[in-house]
Amino acid sequence: MHVTIHDVAARAGVSPATVSLVLNGRPCRVSENTRQRVRQAAQELGFRSAAPRPLVGILLPDISNLFFSSIGQAFLLEARAQGNDAIVMVHGDQPGQDLANLDTLLSRGVGGVVMVRSARTTPEEEDTLREKILKSRIPVVVMDRKMDIPNVKSVLLDNREGARMAVRYLLEQGHTRIGCITGPLEDVVCRERLLGYQDALEEAAIAYDESLICQGDYRPEDGVKYLPYLLGKSVTGIFCFNDMIALGIYTGCRAYHLRIPADLSVIGYDGIPFCETLDVPLSTVEQPVEEMGRAAATLLKQMMYQPQCAQDRLFLPSLQIRASTASPADPSRR
Repeated sequence: MHVTIHDVAARAGVSPATVSLVLNGRPCRVSENTRQRVRQAAQELGFRSAAPRPLVGILLPDISNLFFSSIGQAFLLEARAQGNDAIVMVHGDQPGQDLANLDTLLSRGVGGVVMVRSARTTPEEEDTLREKILKSRIPVVVMDRKMDIPNVKSVLLDNREGARMAVRYLLEQGHTRIGCITGPLEDVVCRERLLGYQDALEEAAIAYDESLICQGDYRPEDGVKYLPYLLGKSVTGIFCFNDMIALGIYTGCRAYHLRIPADLSVIGYDGIPFCETLDVPLSTVEQPVEEMGRAAATLLKQMMYQPQCAQDRLFLPSLQIRASTASPADPSRR
């Protein structure tokens, strides 16, 4: 039977990170008694380290989405610069697959994991995941989520404030009927952005109209699908919960011979690279993606080697105004 770092940790009564530190000769605050116990457990079990450098992993929903792939790339570069080998696994945003991929990483003896969670995790799967992470005692960094588990820290974005900034800007431009295409509403990030949309309307004393909200799936097809419905609701602007949905709005507008922003203002969320290269550059709420990816790698390293120093990180988005938004009353748009 293949012996993993977790088997050694269980035998020695320590965390997998401690085993990795001791067996790889890394500097750490571990007593000599504990070091001897780890070495003895490894010897008794016949453990052989499979990697000359500490191994870490990252779980991503979908690398075809430039937002996720950018986070993954930034994490990989930073992890390797810190002297770690890294594994990337993609769960395809399929329910349960992130659990299977986590099992694979644990079997490989990783010293820590960064998780970008699926938006479709059921409550039952969430409970199973929490139990597995807690039992493994492995350091885990979760992106854009909070998990109240001792061995989990988070890299967070103020999603509610980002959405509030986007909708507030459209309101300042004179838009009062603002359509909204969300992601799956079971996703906590999606719910936070919807609250930000509602906050901005409330600040402007405009009643929230649920009929202007369309639940999508964070994909371009959502923009194509819901554009005719929202146009039928007489919206003059659309807030998309990510840039991929906004790309679908662009596609739909071409099919209907509509001009952006002359006939419709569009604003996205994420700030992925294509936003600036469109024929009409997209206004968007930009997340500091590369900085967040590097922060995830740094936080994971702290959890592995200096857990007493590890703290959640919170980032603020920024509003990038480009040519896809304008006032509906601006004569230059006609």
